[in-house]
Amino acid sequence: GVQTCALPISKFDPRQIAGITFTQGLDDGRPHTLILDDFQFVDSAPPTDAQAPRAPLGLAVRGADRHFDLEWDPVAAPDVLEYRIQRSWDGRAFVPIGTQRGDRRRYVDFVGVSGRKAFYRVSAVDLHGNESTASAAVAGTKLTSA
Repeated sequence: GVQTCALPISKFDPRQIAGITFTQGLDDGRPHTLILDDFQFVDSAPPTDAQAPRAPLGLAVRGADRHFDLEWDPVAAPDVLEYRIQRSWDGRAFVPIGTQRGDRRRYVDFVGVSGRKAFYRVSAVDLHGNESTASAAVAGTKLTSA
């Protein structure tokens, strides 16, 4: 069921949350799976910031035995919420593969295939949903397993 807060929204403090409970409302007697990801508590005021952060700089990609290590220079903006990581196998067709918190500047991509070359790029997203252009694409080659 959905529960709402009885307090005015101006008094809502997400730091006071002790837990969130979801209950099954179906009466079919079978278990069901509910997957929840990427929760955000934001002010309900309309966004006033329409300017995207700058693209991350200094992306470096290092191939390892079973993964690629990515690292970039953090974007110096107080409202950076997250970084979005994209991968391409051919350097042209990029697909999103993950997100990283705005206070982090590293990401590990486990690919499981030896000797493969991959291209990566990263963008920054602020609290209002404004996304930067992607960083320059950087290639890395996964080391061959011994």
